[in-house]
This record gives sequence, C-alpha cells and structure tokens, in this order.
Amino acid sequence: MISVIVAALLTSPFASDWLPLKAGSEWEYSVTFGQGLIPVTQLFLVREPVIIKGTSAIPMDVLVNGESQGTSFYGEAGGFVVVLAVKSDSLLPQPLPVLPLEVKKGKTWEHSGATMLYGGTASIKTKSKITKLEMAEVLGKKVEIMEIFTTSQIGEGPAALKTESTERYGKGIGMVYRHQRVVAKDGGTATFQLTRYTEAAR
Repeated sequence: MISVIVAALLTSPFASDWLPLKAGSEWEYSVTFGQGLIPVTQLFLVREPVIIKGTSAIPMDVLVNGESQGTSFYGEAGGFVVVLAVKSDSLLPQPLPVLPLEVKKGKTWEHSGATMLYGGTASIKTKSKITKLEMAEVLGKKVEIMEIFTTSQIGEGPAALKTESTERYGKGIGMVYRHQRVVAKDGGTATFQLTRYTEAAR
C-alpha cells in the first residue's frame, strides 16, 4: 500500500515540449526493415512514474504487433532527456542522452557509457547534432520540427556495431520519424513513421 501511495504522489521528473512523457500517452509507428518488407506496427506507451534506486523515472513500454518488447525508463540529467534504465530494478551506469532540454540548431553532444545487449552489458559511444529546426506537417497539422543526426558504436573492435540515425521530433508531439542504418556492407535499415499520437487526457 505504501508503494502505491508513493507512486501516486510522484510527478514527472522533467518537462520537455519535444518529448512530452505523460502517463497514458501513446505513439504508434509503422516500421519498415529494409526494402519491400511488410511493415510492423510499433506502439510506445507511457506508464505512471516509478522509483528506481531512489530516482524518479518514467516507464515507456514498447509493443510490436501487440507483443511486449521491453521497457525503457526516462528522466532528466545534465540538461537532457535521458534513458535512466532498461530494467525496473537497476539504473544504467551513465544515463543515455536522448535530446537536450534546451534546443538550438547546431548543438552537439557526445556520450560514452554502457548499455544492455543480449541480456548483458556492452560499451556504447554516441555523437549527436541538431541539424535542422523547421516547420512541417505532422498528422495533418503544422508543427515545429527538430532533426537530430546521431552516430553510435556498441562494443569494441571488429565486432563493434556501428549505426547512423536521423530522428525528427515534433514540438508538443515527440518523435515523428526515425531512419537508422547499420554502417557495414549490406547493413540493414529501419524506418519509423508516426501514424498516430494520442496525448494523455490529463
């Protein structure tokens, strides 16, 4: 009962117009892997805030074609929206920055830390830059768009996984588009296109 009361009293640990993580909000994407493959439907669903090792975090569940694919826990650290954890009982050694709370074209940032991979941990290095701020139509209305280009490397040596991604965020909506490719010969690609956004009622 005490844990229920504590959870009910929690408030969002940050406020970002570019990623409004309010409990009950949903984002639905059509995801295409490579070319000519049948898209899958991916749903992001925000849950009520929780406490992990004394830190307030916002869970976001990911479902593909209705089946759970895991949960990431978001918060704020160092002026960024970050992923704090990918497990409900432990924090990442270093929060993984997603996007800055203060947005400016040309802004860059880097991250070195650890991430979960196949049930274990692996090193991760990322470099990101805000490449565009512009107006565009999203789901039938004009909104301000922020575009972020990111390079990342998971692991070390010849077996390291290197990727490049372009993400577009709509102000007041969240992520509206992502294109990611593996930097390798015959490397795969994944494209996410927002098809529905349902804002939390409160």
